[in-house]
Amino acid sequence: MHAYHNSNIRILNPYSPIPASERRVIPPSRALIRVSGQYSREARGAEVRGSAPGRGSCYILRDGARAWVWCAATATGDEREVAKNMAAAPHTLVMQGNEKEDLWAVLGARRGWLQAAPPREVEKPLPPRLFYAALGAPGQYSFEEIISFTQYELCAEMACVLDAHCALFVWLGAHAGPRARDHALQLARAYLAQDPAARDMETPVLVLAQGREPPHFTGYFPHWKHNMWKGHKTFNAIISALEGKSIVQGGNSALLSGNSAFRFDQHEKYPPAVLRGARDQLPPDVDPLAKELYLTHDDFVATFSMPYTEFRSLPGWKQRELKKAVGLF
Repeated sequence: MHAYHNSNIRILNPYSPIPASERRVIPPSRALIRVSGQYSREARGAEVRGSAPGRGSCYILRDGARAWVWCAATATGDEREVAKNMAAAPHTLVMQGNEKEDLWAVLGARRGWLQAAPPREVEKPLPPRLFYAALGAPGQYSFEEIISFTQYELCAEMACVLDAHCALFVWLGAHAGPRARDHALQLARAYLAQDPAARDMETPVLVLAQGREPPHFTGYFPHWKHNMWKGHKTFNAIISALEGKSIVQGGNSALLSGNSAFRFDQHEKYPPAVLRGARDQLPPDVDPLAKELYLTHDDFVATFSMPYTEFRSLPGWKQRELKKAVGLF
């Protein structure tokens, strides 16, 4: 007697359970499915049964080959898309209040199971707030709010606090003082402590340097310009230019602005003897720090033995020495 073995033939005990991998799930011909979830990765579908179906924003009703996607008036666009994708097969989209008789006929006594979820209260994010920070005596800080701010309010000489509520940014301008740089975290803690809204002292704090702002900071400013501070002049540099002093940048001590040839010709001219007088005896329009600008071209050459264009190209210290020598300093 020969014995044959065939791996494809299996004799099953009628009382033994069928492995889960070999079971066939046959969906019911008619079903009402409540759909939840705002995104496809979190979408859930549960068949509605019993006398307490619960509430939902979207439902899928199947009747054989037909399908309906019912959406409550409170359903969001994302919830509607999730339900439509879950329905997969061709379906009819029905909004609450626009149901037709074919839908009610299929539901029958279960029509009361289409219960819309109550509208959810969406918490609106608070708008960001920008403050200038001033450092007084050690441990003392004051803050001035800037209303309707833009990037132009970020001054290179200032330290600013941007309150995004979920986080706090301390922005340090390129010319901010050393105290602001050394006490940036203390400044942020002082702001949180002074806020009348009883802020959480564990609020995340990010310290940023000018020119190194990440996108989650620049996004709070409309039309951010990465080159806005290019060529920026400090307040002291502007004052020096207005006073006719030399502006030293990058080790170059030549005059970059202020005493230009055009500016020289714009001033009233006076004899050298008048300009060598005491300060309280000078004409009212004469700047005592730039007396050379009030000489005529001939008097300038006679006094300094060089034209004005050559004089203004000299280093600042050399100009001062020459003015002292001729009594115009």
